[in-house]
Amino acid sequence: MLLDDVAKAISTSATEASRRFFGGEYRILVSTVSFTKAGDPREKFRVMAERKHGGKEYRMLSPGERKRIDVAIAHGLGQLIGGASPTNLVAYDEMFSELDRASVEQAYQYLQ
Repeated sequence: MLLDDVAKAISTSATEASRRFFGGEYRILVSTVSFTKAGDPREKFRVMAERKHGGKEYRMLSPGERKRIDVAIAHGLGQLIGGASPTNLVAYDEMFSELDRASVEQAYQYLQ
């Protein structure tokens, strides 16, 4: 159950980061369990990006959409563990490479 709690916390913090970075376009859902066709649970880490017009599996998103989700999850994780670090420094390596100019500007505005 601990992983389920962590997945919920990641979902919440990543969705909040997505709201701040990209205007709330995505609700990010992280889960640690999926179900087989027979209905049996199995352990599997999944990321869904829920939009107004329905959710999508992470792997089905465009490269730009996946990058937005990556940025939100990375920042959300940083916020979750930020209490353990006395610094205010965030470093991303090529994190914005697949984003369009408007998305980069939104993220940049938030990070300032």
